[in-house]
Amino acid sequence: RVYTQLPPSELGVIPLPASHHRTQRTGVHLYWQAHHGRPIPWTLKPHPDARQSNLALRWWASLSRGDAHAIPPAAAVDPSLKAAAARLREDGFSHVILHTRLCTGAASVRQLRQAIEALLGPPTEVGPDLLWALPEP
Repeated sequence: RVYTQLPPSELGVIPLPASHHRTQRTGVHLYWQAHHGRPIPWTLKPHPDARQSNLALRWWASLSRGDAHAIPPAAAVDPSLKAAAARLREDGFSHVILHTRLCTGAASVRQLRQAIEALLGPPTEVGPDLLWALPEP
């Protein structure tokens, strides 16, 4: 349902949670984007269209995989993370979507939401999913 809320665009979306090891919880969305020539945020194997070097993407992906242990409060977020989030639109993305039902528990949803909100502000709730529009550069 959340994808029907997106305006028509040639930009990609960032679906979270990220995959963990060999799973592809949001893989169908990444496949669709790659198939339609849109950028993809990360892959399990190196791919020329992946934008996984963006610091904000790496932080969110690590958190969604359970790799990170602490989340800084919004006021303590490193300016380089904020700058990386601001570049996501330039990197070809329009939105961040958190699929809450694919997360591994309430703590995971809460941590990811806090991390994304620290950089992008509050989301729009679309059913169980959370949607953030990336600001125009």
